[in-house]
Amino acid sequence: MAKESSDPAEARPSRRSTWRRFKKNRGATVGLCLIGLLIFIALFAPVLAPHSPDALDLQTVCSPPSRDHWLGTDELGRDVLSRLIHGSRIVVVVAISATAVATAVGVVLGLVAGYYGGWVDTIIMRALDVLLAFPGFLLAIALVAFLGANTLNIVVVVGLTRIPRYARLIRGTVLSVREIEYVQASKAVGSPEIRTMLLHVLPNCIGPTLVYASLTFGDSILTISGLSFLGIGVQPPTADWGSMLSRGREYLMVAPWLAVCPGAAIFVTVMAINLTGDGLRDALDPRG
Repeated sequence: MAKESSDPAEARPSRRSTWRRFKKNRGATVGLCLIGLLIFIALFAPVLAPHSPDALDLQTVCSPPSRDHWLGTDELGRDVLSRLIHGSRIVVVVAISATAVATAVGVVLGLVAGYYGGWVDTIIMRALDVLLAFPGFLLAIALVAFLGANTLNIVVVVGLTRIPRYARLIRGTVLSVREIEYVQASKAVGSPEIRTMLLHVLPNCIGPTLVYASLTFGDSILTISGLSFLGIGVQPPTADWGSMLSRGREYLMVAPWLAVCPGAAIFVTVMAINLTGDGLRDALDPRG
């Protein structure tokens, strides 16, 4: 038999061709650049912010954009641009952490359920169906209200509400992969089940997992911002786009920039993530 699937040297051209297909998608390239810019801003927020995000100046309350305050000031005289820059750190850290939690737990549950099947599959899937029975955002609101509004609980809640979809995605992939010849051959020679799952089954789940993670990352940002908008997310005085948008709507007629700026930041970020996810999906599955 050919050694294409087992020789790492043969896998490199495939990765290069995937990257070439991704680069041909202009929307995905732009989205990836915007995501890189967001991460750069989040990492160097203290350096990039022109003012302290919590510094009050009651003499410049609701001041319009100017040379000193490029995006104006809010109802307490705080610099909007500085709060947007520092708010990006919450978006990046919380959304990435929540996505990582959902991915890790969902992949493990889906892998075990799909590989073993039978009563193991039934118990795991029925338990996850209970979570799927509730709308994700409403379930997140209920859990945060029960657990308390802090950053750690938000990460856990947002990740928990996305675990069932990851598990069902991976389970479907595993159900098709476990019948392939090399997986059956691994079982026939007595290879440990953990080894078979990790070396032969799990690698086939990486592509779908990456694509789905990139798509749900934007949804996680919307959920986090939505919780903060309702007042049960990241708590003041921490700068957060959702809470900034919530406060800005109260001054929409006199200081529209208070709502427009965080709303635009959320829109551009989620759009960039979705463009990148679409490009990644097309690059990994060109037949689709």
